[in-house]
Amino acid sequence: MKKILAVDAVGCLVDLNGNIDNHIFKIINKYKNRKIVLTNANDEEKKIFLKNISYEIFSLKHNPEKTNPIYYEKFLSEYNIKAENVIYFEHNIKAVKSARLNNITTHHYDGIIDNLNIFLKKNLD
Repeated sequence: MKKILAVDAVGCLVDLNGNIDNHIFKIINKYKNRKIVLTNANDEEKKIFLKNISYEIFSLKHNPEKTNPIYYEKFLSEYNIKAENVIYFEHNIKAVKSARLNNITTHHYDGIIDNLNIFLKKNLD
């Protein structure tokens, strides 16, 4: 199975106004892998932050937050995928640790594009 690329929404793919980070957008679009945006956004927040996103979006609407490992359990269950088939990058270190507790290969995106590039090249088909 080709790995799924899970992408953090606000803080990685988009800013607080819903503007897409073109550097990240170009990088992830080089890969043919299925892309799913992971967010905490509720319906109102999605209208603001995710208005320009055409990828699949997964949200539990803050119940629980991504800092809770249950969020990722529900994500994996919803899509019927195994953790080893997901590659994820996220800006919130607590959410990174939470995803890792579910054995998801996760990169803490700290704004350094080169490190993100290396992580994706290393882990995607």
